[in-house]
Amino acid sequence: MATYNSDAVNTGLMATPYGAGQVVCRTGEYTVGDSALDSGSVLALVPIPAGAKLLMIEYSFSALGTSRVADIGDTDDADRYANDVDVSSAVTGAINCVNHDYDDDDTIQVTVSGGTIPAAAVVKINAYYKMKDMIEDEA
Repeated sequence: MATYNSDAVNTGLMATPYGAGQVVCRTGEYTVGDSALDSGSVLALVPIPAGAKLLMIEYSFSALGTSRVADIGDTDDADRYANDVDVSSAVTGAINCVNHDYDDDDTIQVTVSGGTIPAAAVVKINAYYKMKDMIEDEA
């Protein structure tokens, strides 16, 4: 299984809030080229900086084909945020991340299984986060 990076991951640029409690959004998108990707391929979509507190993920998948499912997670836990999202048809949604803390730089990623990821498929993620420990009374 191979890993494919969005432009957001390739550049490595991370949105960093400048004020206490300020929420930022980082977007990652991957469009499959002319050839399908193997089942189990990982799409690394959004870089997350050390010290971030992830609040929410929005996702969008074009139709990936019958029996295709996607896990949404990070490099430590491939299905930390969602397991077996049905992506047979085009779908959008949102996930409450329950303020997951990142102590090290990481990446929000998607793993698709159940068959190949078809050519020209599009997967998008918006990750909303703020930096932890900037407001004294926030855990």
